[in-house]
Amino acid sequence: CRLRETIFQLSTISGTLPIAGPKYDLPQEVQKAVIENSKDFLSKYNERFELNFDLRLRTTQTESPTAIWEEETVLSIARLLNEMSSKLEHAKTNVANQGKLHLISENKRLLAREAQHLGDYREAQNCFEEAIFLSKNFKAYRDYAILLQTQKKFDKALEMCRHAIDLEPLRPSLTELRSSIINEANSTKPQ
Repeated sequence: CRLRETIFQLSTISGTLPIAGPKYDLPQEVQKAVIENSKDFLSKYNERFELNFDLRLRTTQTESPTAIWEEETVLSIARLLNEMSSKLEHAKTNVANQGKLHLISENKRLLAREAQHLGDYREAQNCFEEAIFLSKNFKAYRDYAILLQTQKKFDKALEMCRHAIDLEPLRPSLTELRSSIINEANSTKPQ
């Protein structure tokens, strides 16, 4: 998700890149060949990253096609590419770190379930809260809701269940859990 956001941010500046030096338009025959040969790649790229890149034929030609780019232009493009590469590398690192946090979160969730099984509800609660803090994981919200339901803390259980449903709205087991919490809360209310 972060990688897709970074690519999107980079794509949105493509029309305003600060490239120095004189402009150069490729000859129209070369532009047509590039556009034709890039269609499949762009289609897959746009689909994968949910973007909308498009190549268009430029109809204006600049002055002299003899000197393609001067040194100033090449250096500014190199700086831009280096900056974009750094941003993509940073995004990849963030994605990797999120994966590590998710694993730690999942371990905390499993520790919470073990503590709950052993009857140490305070420790279970602490572990669930740490798991949720580390990574918004529907399983942690779900399991925490179940713990809270067993403790008759129905309002907080419903809150945790709602978070789980927000993350995984198509899971019938979560809507069943919500119904179970509501039914139990209603059945324990004084008449």
